[in-house]
Amino acid sequence: MNFGNIAVDYFLYFFIKNVCKFEVRSKFSILQTSSYNTSLEVFFLGKKSLNLLMTRNLYLLFAFFFIGFVNASPLKTYVYNNDYHHLSHYYQYIEDCNSFSLSEVLQNFKAGKFQHPEPEKAFSSGISTCSYWLAVAVKNGSGINQKMLWSFYNNALSFSLYEFKNNKLVFLDQASMHEDLDARAYPVRSISFPFYLDADQSKILFVKVTPTVNKNIYFPTGIKTVEEFLTFELEFSYLMGKYFGILLLIVFINLCLFVILRRRIYLYNVFYIFFVVLFQLSDFHFDSLEIPNAFFTFWSFINKDFYIAVSIFFYVKVFQIFVEFPKNFPKLNLILNYLNYTLLLSAVLVFVNSFVFRQSYYFIQFVNVLINSMIYVIVGFMMVSVIIGIRFKIKFFLLFGLSFVFLFYGFLGYLLNTLNLASLPIFRPGNLINGAVIEVSFLTIFFIYKFKLDKEKAASKIISEIRKNDDLSKKMLTIESKEQERLARNIHDEIGSDITGLRLQLENHLLESNIPLLQQEHILENVKALYEKVRDLSYFMKPTEFNVNFIDTVENQVSFYRKNVKNVEFELFTNVSDSDVFLPEIQTQLTRIIKEACTNALKHSMASKISIQLISENGSLLLMIEDNGIGFNTEKEFKSSGLENMKSRVAFLKGIITLESNKKGTSIIIEIPLI
Repeated sequence: MNFGNIAVDYFLYFFIKNVCKFEVRSKFSILQTSSYNTSLEVFFLGKKSLNLLMTRNLYLLFAFFFIGFVNASPLKTYVYNNDYHHLSHYYQYIEDCNSFSLSEVLQNFKAGKFQHPEPEKAFSSGISTCSYWLAVAVKNGSGINQKMLWSFYNNALSFSLYEFKNNKLVFLDQASMHEDLDARAYPVRSISFPFYLDADQSKILFVKVTPTVNKNIYFPTGIKTVEEFLTFELEFSYLMGKYFGILLLIVFINLCLFVILRRRIYLYNVFYIFFVVLFQLSDFHFDSLEIPNAFFTFWSFINKDFYIAVSIFFYVKVFQIFVEFPKNFPKLNLILNYLNYTLLLSAVLVFVNSFVFRQSYYFIQFVNVLINSMIYVIVGFMMVSVIIGIRFKIKFFLLFGLSFVFLFYGFLGYLLNTLNLASLPIFRPGNLINGAVIEVSFLTIFFIYKFKLDKEKAASKIISEIRKNDDLSKKMLTIESKEQERLARNIHDEIGSDITGLRLQLENHLLESNIPLLQQEHILENVKALYEKVRDLSYFMKPTEFNVNFIDTVENQVSFYRKNVKNVEFELFTNVSDSDVFLPEIQTQLTRIIKEACTNALKHSMASKISIQLISENGSLLLMIEDNGIGFNTEKEFKSSGLENMKSRVAFLKGIITLESNKKGTSIIIEIPLI
């Protein structure tokens, strides 16, 4: 019995006893027999005795009666073509936890036990395993016959339509979101029951709402003509198409970024957005339009909380990588990991619950409380972490917070509606999809910005390493030059002097010996040749002195080969003048490259001609060394020590080396930038 009936009954009891002076043995005799109509009859019968009541009691009693009259009032008729209020102003409902029979439903309705819902809002009773009955009186005031639709939007409920006719409930139709479009009374994304109203005709309709999957009793509902309904659906579908298009475009962008860059954050973001799309398809019931009929029944029993839980799991992964959470807050990151994997376990339980424990009230309650609690805890934990990161002035926490605030509003509204705790203002088409689209759009922009910063940071690090390597190379070359100079000096001063002394001793001994003069000359010639080889080795090892200009040094080097190498012709072509000045390291390395190339040609090519060209043009110095020898296999022999040394020296000068070789000779082309 509702509050309105109780107020009326108490009014009758006090009115009859105190005003009309009737003898009443028990107030409960009236309470048990009274109804709205009898209340009015007794009220008017007792009207003659009002003068017996004091003014104060009269006001009090009329206040009781007014409250009861309002709450115990019958159905307010929804008149199509005149009333534009939300349907919640017209329908009434009753909770059915005891599986009422049709006659019991009517008894409760006639007894005024149906309640008014909260106006201007979708029907919501939170998480419940009870059924609910809705009753509405509707009249066609348009003046013409109309085909009407009573529509319901929820993918976890079953709906049965009845008409109050001849003082009883007549079954008309039954449908649920688990049926594919072909099996529904009207093939649209909502559960829509068609019914007909002639001009000025009225009907009282009842709907029984029964939970099937997630036990969250929440659904928007409305009554429209078919034309109005289809116009609304077309407009809404067009709007949602834009949102889904944006989300799928961002999925494609992140997938491309993952394929190109091979970074996990983009793959996690793909999975995150993908499950957000699945949730939105389920939440807005577009899955019935997109999922094939053969698979739809199985699909429809998957609780949409599963999608939102898995999407948050991947969202946390994105958060951890984007803000470098393990690096900045390792202990908090460990806690977040535990929470996140607990959420994933909750999602698995939700998935299992959708098919195995569908009728277990306690397991359903446990799973719903667990998953919603974990979502609350993780979202709250992330918000606190973002605030802490911003407090420590970490840039990426601020960027993530800018995108997170929109999604947080959507999640908060969804959870509050689910638990029937409160409702936030809803921005069309929905807070959660609005927050998701804005959030993933911002995040993708921030990903690209972070990648740009990471790339610049990596480039700066590479440049720093290159400079460090250059410094090390210069030091190594300096050490090498000094060591070669020391060895050259030792060879020239010590070994050369020893050979000279040995030659003098041999000459003295040979004069006193009986060795023939011809053999003595041969021995002395060998000693002289050995001395010249030691001298040449000392020359090659000694660093070049650049007291004169570079081109003079190169010409001196070629002149040395012409003088000391027989049967090989050396040519030098250059446009470098005496006034051209180059960096010392360029002169040093090019001189050694020329020495190395000529030495390799003399040792291995069997060439009769070696040509050296040194050309300076367009900010580059071009060195070409060619011979007419037998050549070699560049693929197999290009890694010899001499050629590797040349490659290293060219790399040190940031130049380019090209080698071509065949049976007609070998060509080495080296280009060194001067700027």
